[in-house]
Amino acid sequence: MITLGTPHLGSPWGGPDVAPLYEKALTLLGKEEPPDASGGFCLPWHEKGAPLLGDCGPLPPYLPAGVTVTQLAGGITVDRSLFGFTMYSLPLSTDGIVPVTSAHGYATSGEGGASPPGRAMVRSRTQPCRADFAKLHETAALATFAPTVAFDFLTMQDLQRGSQTPTVMGLAFAAMFIASCGHKKQPADPKTTDQIVEVIKAMPPPFVDTSEVRFDGIGEFTLALTATDLRARGYVNKGNQYAGPNAVCVRYAREGQPLGFSVESSTGRVLAINNSAGVKALHTKVGNIRVNSTLGELRTAFASHQIEELLDHDFGQGSNGVIVNGPDGSIAFSLDDAPNADYASGRARITYLNGVGLRGHAPTSAEDGC
Repeated sequence: MITLGTPHLGSPWGGPDVAPLYEKALTLLGKEEPPDASGGFCLPWHEKGAPLLGDCGPLPPYLPAGVTVTQLAGGITVDRSLFGFTMYSLPLSTDGIVPVTSAHGYATSGEGGASPPGRAMVRSRTQPCRADFAKLHETAALATFAPTVAFDFLTMQDLQRGSQTPTVMGLAFAAMFIASCGHKKQPADPKTTDQIVEVIKAMPPPFVDTSEVRFDGIGEFTLALTATDLRARGYVNKGNQYAGPNAVCVRYAREGQPLGFSVESSTGRVLAINNSAGVKALHTKVGNIRVNSTLGELRTAFASHQIEELLDHDFGQGSNGVIVNGPDGSIAFSLDDAPNADYASGRARITYLNGVGLRGHAPTSAEDGC
């Protein structure tokens, strides 16, 4: 995930006291916020785990492990020039709306103010840009917000203290409209785009093939997950077809995702990961066993593991199949309906890789691991 000027810790322009001023400023510029916009009201500055305002909901949960968050901030510097020479500069450390500290504040934006261990990895970048003070006066409406030289010394003191005073906010707001890394211009800024491309190109390829099946999981999903982890990833409790959503064991699924999860309700632990959509590309880490592999190839690949061959139509629904038990769990395979001689010789083929489960919970043709 890449964020651009996201107010993880809010903005000086947010909250019930300041947000109306921003709305009035937009009105002066002939613009207005969308109806029912609540960002201004709900995003005042909130330090490290402080709750949002009453009706704005809870702080959002942190992203799960495996996600890398690159937070990109805009940092405007205003140059005061005279006769073409820069006399001094005012580093605003903001994009005009969101301070750099807020745009870089994801790790302390959640409940308690500290990112829990094992969660998303966070990286921070800043795209600097400069604005000529003289250009702030080219638009009469913006001149209202730009302090004069007489206030520059006070403004610099405010900046050194990190205080968001009216002079600082006015200067930052005016600079936002002309600076390339300003809050309004940042998404279209070529240098910002270059940073985004650089981040994407530097991303490593997936460590695990997402279609690879191991004894402890499938791709990025492992049997060590819990119901809480699944909900954080957008999976919901689909209940149990026999006993409803409050059954001893329930199914978790997510729209558009091929895998389903059997979860023990009392503990929240994942008992099995099921190939709910019947993805034929699933293959095992050991021996690359997949759909159309033969029973003989499976026996060879997993020779060092315990293999349960259920060949008397007892794999479920009158079918035959194989369960391979490993150190961390079990993998289940359905076999085609073949003559006994083909089972004996190993010529029978795998028709379906059912999924993985804890010992005793491998998904078969009859059960999903519950």
